[in-house]
Amino acid sequence: MIWIIITSEERQMIIVYHDPGDEKEAEFFIKMMEENKINAKFIPISKIDNINPEKGELIVSLIPFGGGHNKSIEDIAKMNKAIFIKMPLNIIYDNLKYFLKGIKCKDVCFLYWKAKRFVEMQEKDIDLILNNIRNDLGIKTYSNCNECHDCFVALTIMRGIMSEKAKELGEKCSSQVIEELLSIIKDDLVKWVKNLQYAGGGV
Repeated sequence: MIWIIITSEERQMIIVYHDPGDEKEAEFFIKMMEENKINAKFIPISKIDNINPEKGELIVSLIPFGGGHNKSIEDIAKMNKAIFIKMPLNIIYDNLKYFLKGIKCKDVCFLYWKAKRFVEMQEKDIDLILNNIRNDLGIKTYSNCNECHDCFVALTIMRGIMSEKAKELGEKCSSQVIEELLSIIKDDLVKWVKNLQYAGGGV
């Protein structure tokens, strides 16, 4: 759980995101954040060497699941005495649950890039989401998407290769598809980041 105390003072913030397959996706994402008056330095994970935080600055990771990328960002934060914050899983889960319930999927398959380092961290996060969907909605969940399913979900914030694969499978199987998470989480994501921006009592 993250406790936030709202103040009128804006905090310095770096937002790190996973490079999308199309640079226009990143441009859309950054424009959306700026239009919501989120003042931050936006850095793709491919340029992690450019992350040079000041002491006490927030480094917010929008890479949704644990793994090598988040561990590297956290290490940079510790080395510079900055504050590392990873996007809460409930932002993804709550919105996925609402969406999947609405389209009445009987089973759903999730596509994602498998981590190369700290794989167990990624698996723990993804298993938590899959298990909760299975338990709360009674929907069968899969992560091996070689067969047809009612729904396919690309577990990526912005569109990329996994989105294209989910779309292809959806067309082949006449299934419902979520091509990227931003389309269903953007309102809650913006609210969460804005709250962080004005957090005065720590996070």
